[in-house]
Amino acid sequence: MKLSRLSVSTLTVIAASILAYSAQPASADGISASQSNGFQLVESSDCFDTIQASPVVMMASAGATLLGPQMSSIAIYSNGLVILSEASGATGGSAAAQAVVGREQVQDLQRELRGLGAFRICDDQKTVADIPLTTVTVFHGEQSARAHSYSYWIGTEEHQRVRDALQSFILEHVYRN
Repeated sequence: MKLSRLSVSTLTVIAASILAYSAQPASADGISASQSNGFQLVESSDCFDTIQASPVVMMASAGATLLGPQMSSIAIYSNGLVILSEASGATGGSAAAQAVVGREQVQDLQRELRGLGAFRICDDQKTVADIPLTTVTVFHGEQSARAHSYSYWIGTEEHQRVRDALQSFILEHVYRN
């Protein structure tokens, strides 16, 4: 796997784009929508999914620590594309990587995440200083699928099980190759 050096500002844009993906305002042409939290929830028309690269899971951590700002993100798509990025204000270093894994491995991960309750986990209400906030968004991996997000600073056992599953997936299928 080839790692690329990116600036912290570039990684900030990448992470912000990932987190904002499901919160885009809707357009009015040919799409029915309802209002929620200042954004329109979009129900798209039936489209032929020619690219088949729908998001399955995205996890982003960002925030200030005693050592400086830290951020990392993981994005896994239904076609097997995996994108990783990390930036540290403490070291001034940043890295990004992408890999392609088999669709079967992504489908296995989806089943594991469902089994771990990732579509039902709630935000952890504990707030702490000096630990980045982590937000996980799970998708059904289809073009017009709905998503579920939750956030935490420290998290509970169920938050940790999902985090462990994602880290194991990355170690087994991305870094092993």
